[in-house]
Amino acid sequence: MIRALQGRRFLGGLRALLALCVAGALAAQGVLLVSKAVPGRAAVGPLYGSAQGLGAPASTFTTTTWAKTYDTSAGEEAFAIQETSDGGYVLAGWTSSTSVDDAWVLKMDATGNIQWQKAFSAVPWSRDLASSIQQTTDGGYIVAGSTNAFAYNADINNLLVFRLDADGNVRWMKVYGCTFTSSWGNAVRQTSDGGYIVAAGTHCGTGHYKAWILKLDADGNIQWQRAYGGITYDGVSDIQQTSDGGYVVAGNIGFQYGNEGAQNAWVFKLGADGDMQWQKTYGGSGRDYASSIQQTPDGGYIVGGATQSFGAGDWDAWVLKLDADGNIQWQKTYGGPASDLGHAVRRTADGGYVVAGHSYSFNHGGGATDRDAWVFKLDATGNIQWQKAYGGLAVDEANAVQQTSDGGYIVVGRTWSFGAAGVVWVLKLDGSGNIAGCLPDLIQNTNATPAASSATPETPAASLVSFSPDVNSVTVTPVNSNATVTTQCTGAPPPTPTPTPTPTPTPVPPTPTPTPTPTPTTTWARTYGGGDIDRATSIRPTSDGGYIVAGRTGSFGNVNGDAWVLKLDANGNVQWQKAYGRLYNDFANSIQQTSDGGYVVAGQFDRSSSTVQDRDVWVLKLDANGNVQWHATYDRGGMGGFEWANSIQDTSDGGYIVAGVVALGPDNTDVWVLKLGATGNVQWAKTYGGGGRDEAFSIQQTTDGGYLVAARTGSFGAGNADFWVLKLDANGDVQWQKTYGGPDNDYAYSVQQTAYGGYIVAGWTSSLGAGGNDAWVLKLDGGGNVQWQKTYGPTMDTPFSIRQTADGGYIMASNTVPAYVRGQDVWVLKLNATGDVQWQKAYGGTRTDWAHSIWQTADGGYIVAGVTESFGAGNGDFWVLKLDGNGNIGGCTPTDLIQNTNVTPADTSVTPATSTASPAPSTAAVNVPGVTPTDTNAAVLTQCTGAPPPTPTPTPTPTPTPVPPTPTPTPTPTPAPTPTPTPTPAPTPTPTPTPASITVIAPNGGETWLIGSKQTLRWTSSGVTGNVRIELSWDGGATWETLFASTPNDGSETWRATGPATTQARVRISSVDNPAIRDTSDGDFTLRAGSITVIAPNGGETWPVGSKQTLRWTSSEVFGNVRIELSRNGGATWETLFASTPNDGSETWRVTGPATTQARVRISSVWEPTIADRSDGTFTISE
Repeated sequence: MIRALQGRRFLGGLRALLALCVAGALAAQGVLLVSKAVPGRAAVGPLYGSAQGLGAPASTFTTTTWAKTYDTSAGEEAFAIQETSDGGYVLAGWTSSTSVDDAWVLKMDATGNIQWQKAFSAVPWSRDLASSIQQTTDGGYIVAGSTNAFAYNADINNLLVFRLDADGNVRWMKVYGCTFTSSWGNAVRQTSDGGYIVAAGTHCGTGHYKAWILKLDADGNIQWQRAYGGITYDGVSDIQQTSDGGYVVAGNIGFQYGNEGAQNAWVFKLGADGDMQWQKTYGGSGRDYASSIQQTPDGGYIVGGATQSFGAGDWDAWVLKLDADGNIQWQKTYGGPASDLGHAVRRTADGGYVVAGHSYSFNHGGGATDRDAWVFKLDATGNIQWQKAYGGLAVDEANAVQQTSDGGYIVVGRTWSFGAAGVVWVLKLDGSGNIAGCLPDLIQNTNATPAASSATPETPAASLVSFSPDVNSVTVTPVNSNATVTTQCTGAPPPTPTPTPTPTPTPVPPTPTPTPTPTPTTTWARTYGGGDIDRATSIRPTSDGGYIVAGRTGSFGNVNGDAWVLKLDANGNVQWQKAYGRLYNDFANSIQQTSDGGYVVAGQFDRSSSTVQDRDVWVLKLDANGNVQWHATYDRGGMGGFEWANSIQDTSDGGYIVAGVVALGPDNTDVWVLKLGATGNVQWAKTYGGGGRDEAFSIQQTTDGGYLVAARTGSFGAGNADFWVLKLDANGDVQWQKTYGGPDNDYAYSVQQTAYGGYIVAGWTSSLGAGGNDAWVLKLDGGGNVQWQKTYGPTMDTPFSIRQTADGGYIMASNTVPAYVRGQDVWVLKLNATGDVQWQKAYGGTRTDWAHSIWQTADGGYIVAGVTESFGAGNGDFWVLKLDGNGNIGGCTPTDLIQNTNVTPADTSVTPATSTASPAPSTAAVNVPGVTPTDTNAAVLTQCTGAPPPTPTPTPTPTPTPVPPTPTPTPTPTPAPTPTPTPTPAPTPTPTPTPASITVIAPNGGETWLIGSKQTLRWTSSGVTGNVRIELSWDGGATWETLFASTPNDGSETWRATGPATTQARVRISSVDNPAIRDTSDGDFTLRAGSITVIAPNGGETWPVGSKQTLRWTSSEVFGNVRIELSRNGGATWETLFASTPNDGSETWRVTGPATTQARVRISSVWEPTIADRSDGTFTISE
């Protein structure tokens, strides 16, 4: 062990001492240490370099998160990191990229990209390192560390301090020490006079290690220097200037080589000239040390380190809160059964603290020699708010942490899990310690419980030691280093719009602003539509924090249906909406935001004529405002064909990949994949299939540049239709293809590549599960082999979308028929990484509601899009739900829109089979039809909305202001003669303003309005600026539902009356800006329902399959279209025959099977589904 102290990376002093402490304890247990716990340079990392400073709260920024390694391929380590004034970061350590160890400084931007990196050597071939860095007030940097320059031999070190400009150029560099004994730098801070204070260790003057404090001027000249210690080996790790102009220092005292007795944490307070004001030790019978200290707003101190005397394991992280005189206010240990060290503690803006270190008790590898970086957040009294371990299957550690200006945290350390020989590792965390895109393979929650320790402070006998150090100025030209950056995971939530700035108040002494509780997740449920059927099929979060939704509209655009795209803001308000199409049935199935801020859409374009039906794949490239930049249709076989696209994604080369279907003949379709260039030109097009019906529903580019396709196949596999997954290379050639299924029908609708190279696939199965159609999820490895597979659901369940979530689990959107049957509902399930259900909820009303697309949002919630017949303005509306992280929507009660479900997943045991499809090159004729987008005016109705109330911001405790140099007294001016006051005239009375008011005119009581009719809501107002909110009550004012959340205050609004029928309806109108200004109808009015009567079939008829029959009914006071449904089981379940057909009393129907003797027909109003009738008796459908 002593020989290790003289190795080429020896830093000496406290670092070696602390390494010996930990190494000795762990070596006794047979633990081999790989890094910091080994004596020498690596022992220093945990103890030094946490940047001074306190991050501002994230009031106007969205937290960006990432994890990256920095590797020079020659060995490197970083001990210190700090956020810089430009929003980036700077780290300091060492690198061997220039053949010997050099001090290393690396500057990166806010996302971890390198802006510059430089290596510094005091003299050629000297071994140097940087252990501490701080940005200076002029934008440059001050760095402290060690070098063996000017020493007697290569095993002796001297203190190294150097000053850089903002670009990393050396302003000055100096070496301080003694020729024959070692010194080293551990921490440096800029002082209020523009100079610097350095905490170091030294052998100079005596043979023992001592704490060495140097006060330098702005040019590195010594103003004073003091060494403090006794007869043992004593050292310091951190220093800070205090509010009274003095300094507080943390370290350890009492260690002796060969002596396994006590070593204590040591804290001492110095005056501005270095005179000791007080000193105290803290510890027990074992070995304890302090590695980090910071003054707190109350004038006391927070101290972090590690203890062997107290706690649950061999070593525990240790945090002490001291008062201004060093007395303990509270002290706690944190750890598990093994060794866990706290290397840095820093104040956070909410009055709490964040601690970084490493843990053997909590690690991903699970072995006795494995350890993970460990970060935990404490409140103001040391209770844990969250705690997480970061790492892989090898050794990972955190050396320094600082809260950042966006409310997150920046952590620097070292990793062997993600770098072959140990590389620098930087983690940018959000305010809860998460990193978007990182799975449990890299982050896991830990469960350390704080325990009160019982150290009693004592006064040690350390004294002042005098000596005269040598000072050598050095001229240095830094060398650019060559670190490369590798990203483990990253996530940048869309930026939040910048609020209107508040005027800056008159400057006052700096006061820390507490970090606010993270912005609560905004939740809402809204419909978008008109009088016909509008169906959303795809939604994506956008970079501005809003959402883009695509689907089909029958309410706007051309009469037969158009593709429809809506841009929403974060609260679901429409920013723009456009319909795209021509004469016939056009629709959008998939949309994605592109790198230029625009959008790419894929679906179907109907080129049919009066004599020939023809449908093509359709791709549109839109700008950020929905204007068409280019669009094209893709046709495989000329007029008369049927092709459409179900999925599109932009590719890494700036182009696009499209997947869908092409019809080859009766009951014969193939998967069709097209690779397009940036302007829609075809680069290649290929079909995949056999003699049956094959269709692709989802495609994604994979990390190797190839593609993954999820489909259903009737040509291959075990049943009528099977899941079909194809892995293609970049040219569309099949790398592997497999089917998954049973004897019946199984459809794969959604696929995504997961972190670390596997795949998640979701669809439905009627071959497996509890009955009917069940949701079916398969987790595959990179070769398509099943890792796990589960079914979900006892009824008709069809998942259309699955996505991996930031915690490594999955979110799935489906539809289901609930046990409390009320039609079909949207169904959302949150699964963990192995497919177990964490929560599940159904969303819907009394009719059919479906989900087609789901994504996790930046705030940890989810955005869902689909179609609803239960709510909205028409027969079916776009339905968009913004959920929180637990699937809740503020303002929605469990009884009216949300229901918890209780499905238990069942394991399945399908074995994949290799299919034999060969890709066939296909033609893809490109056409550019004449299409002009049409602005639409969808009615937006809110079912429920709510953002949890913000947590009140605590009143911050003022930070004592550092004492500036005493200013020169200002002479007292001679007072001027006091003028005779002029009498003030009595003020003129100000007229009392008329109170603002709103008065409801209609309906105001006594009216009767038919449900489905258009009516005009009218009001007057006085002194009300801004929009108004209009609400409706069906129960005389006991409860209210929003009709128009914000509409112009122009005195009138058109409303299509909605049910249910009531004689106790009232309207309430209020100011959006000041809800207290409002008025309600003076009396109740009536909402009256019309009626429908089914005439035929009404019971007793026999209609053969394939025959044409006339469905007939009568209606009274029913507005708009009707919906026609069929039941084959006497009315237990219903299928739609005509979703929206004119209410003209008859509709022709070609009877479809299967045969039944229990058939009934139900006819209902599209506008008000409660207006309905069904066949009085059953009729027969015969073969």
